[in-house]
Amino acid sequence: MNMSAKKLQYTSLFLGVLLTVTLIVNTAMTTYIMYTSSFTASMDEGQGEKIDVAINADVGRPSPLEFLWRALKGWTTAWFVGGQQRENATTSIIIQVTGSNVASTATVNWYIEAEDSLSSGTPYRFVEGNGTQVTVGGASHQASDQRSIEGHLEAMGLSTDAGHTIDYYVYVEAQATGAVSGETLTSEIVKTKFDTVTYSYGTEVQVSGKTQGNVKDYEIKNGGTFSNAVTQTPFMNDPNSYESGLLLYPAANYFDIPQGATITDAYLRLKAGTSAGSSSTICTVTIRAEKKGLYYNQQCASAADFDARNRTTSEVVWGVPAWTGGNWYNSPDISSVIQEVVNENTWTGSYRCIQVFLEDTTGDYDISQYRHYKHRDSATADAPLIYITYVTYGASWYTVPPLSVIDLPISLDLMAYAAVAAAALAIYLSKKEKKKR
Repeated sequence: MNMSAKKLQYTSLFLGVLLTVTLIVNTAMTTYIMYTSSFTASMDEGQGEKIDVAINADVGRPSPLEFLWRALKGWTTAWFVGGQQRENATTSIIIQVTGSNVASTATVNWYIEAEDSLSSGTPYRFVEGNGTQVTVGGASHQASDQRSIEGHLEAMGLSTDAGHTIDYYVYVEAQATGAVSGETLTSEIVKTKFDTVTYSYGTEVQVSGKTQGNVKDYEIKNGGTFSNAVTQTPFMNDPNSYESGLLLYPAANYFDIPQGATITDAYLRLKAGTSAGSSSTICTVTIRAEKKGLYYNQQCASAADFDARNRTTSEVVWGVPAWTGGNWYNSPDISSVIQEVVNENTWTGSYRCIQVFLEDTTGDYDISQYRHYKHRDSATADAPLIYITYVTYGASWYTVPPLSVIDLPISLDLMAYAAVAAAALAIYLSKKEKKKR
């Protein structure tokens, strides 16, 4: 083996060992951190009187099982930090009181408090109980709070357009009366930090939706008449003043976009029909949307209903170019229209479908300016589409530097693949050298 081959072999072995050690250390660190959210306290007054309290606090950190699955799936046992878009922030606690020779019921005072690591905002107790009655040796007491990350930060008086690192603290005090002495026994877990979560603002998420088949996927209004029958053909700017509406949503029946999220991009995508709309004259339509979120079966039912829907103030004029049947065409950016919809306080729960209107608000109809587009009932693949990109938070649980150098899932995969490749290369070179001998 020449010197360059030997150097490559030694380098590969070194990298393989280094990466393997890094993964093992990260795994050990993960296991340690996950179990530091469990606490116990005990008080023994003699005479056989004893009270114990055990708690487990959580802020959504991946469970050991989830961690193991993701680790195996990623070909690595490196420390996994979430690093994924999450809409909600969770705080929860489980309290278990046991004892001997004490009253059957204990009084527990407890809380989980969140504080910004930079001391901004105001500490906030997301779950709390004073004078909670817990059966000694009985079922555990559980409490949790789940709200959007934006709502989580707002409760602490923090801005919702910037990243924040939040420290979480737990406190529990359990008291019970001794059955022999009649004295009060107290077990206390003092206020202790048990986890830290970084909510990183700026994660871009794209969602898409289309007209679906379980409701009429489009509506057309021709003057005073209205139809959502599949036999009708949707037009834009037909000389007979056709206007159309599209109820768009994902297969899950609603858009999973947080209320008030920042919309960075949005556009419609329509497939040109084959029988009309090939004129070289630009067709001008105005794109607006119903101002509130809708449930998936709340499409328009009549011409009057079509006209009465509360449209967004924001609008985008689309100068639709000449198009060729069968080709797909994108509208201009309509993020301002979608932003107005998701800013409404009605954008909650399952009411997250979007009704879009394609209209000629000028009344300047011309026979050379209409466009025919495909609809879902032509074929499922022809359904009009909408794409929306919004900015939200990514939640990450970081370990102690420098062990967090591989704190993103893609980095975990790359590190794992690099370790495997380095080890395989070293083995190959070693076997090749043996054959030469």
